[in-house]
Amino acid sequence: MDIREFDRRLREIAPRNARPFLCEGSPLRCELFLAGLNPRTRTPFWPFWSVPYGCSKKRWLDAYLQREGQLGRTREHIEILLRALAPIRCLETNIFCVWSDRMSELAEEHRSTIVFDFLLTSIKPRVIFVHGRRAISHMERITGSALPLNQFRTVQVGNRETSVFPTHHLSYQLSRAGCRRLAERIRRYVLSK
Repeated sequence: MDIREFDRRLREIAPRNARPFLCEGSPLRCELFLAGLNPRTRTPFWPFWSVPYGCSKKRWLDAYLQREGQLGRTREHIEILLRALAPIRCLETNIFCVWSDRMSELAEEHRSTIVFDFLLTSIKPRVIFVHGRRAISHMERITGSALPLNQFRTVQVGNRETSVFPTHHLSYQLSRAGCRRLAERIRRYVLSK
């Protein structure tokens, strides 16, 4: 699939208020997914998406900082992870693609995994780093495998194998130094595959 076909299919399934993912450039070149449950920020996605470039994460982050004033704890930890994961290309995504301040406030009609499932089948990441109990539960359902915390597990996703690394939500039980150590562990694993 090329970026134009990816764009066409993404627009067919993603709601206008969705934030389906973030990355710099083409999502099709990302080998690692960083997956949570759903986005919190209202900073939109579509103004920072274009074909053939892809997603401008840098411009999105500038808009996020203008809107929010500072990085939230989860966003701060994601940014630490991404810097420490370099040079690995990472796609930030969520099981549900529509924002809400709390999961309990996410309307039932927005609890669809169609965008996440599309990303999995279109991009075929080598490793999925999933954080948070509910996001891990979803990965356990689609893989049919128990996913013990802080362990790499090779599982079937559709008709292919991928590795999943589940951990606590990034905003809990993790320091900045812990984020860097975690990223280094994941980076070594991805580069060894």
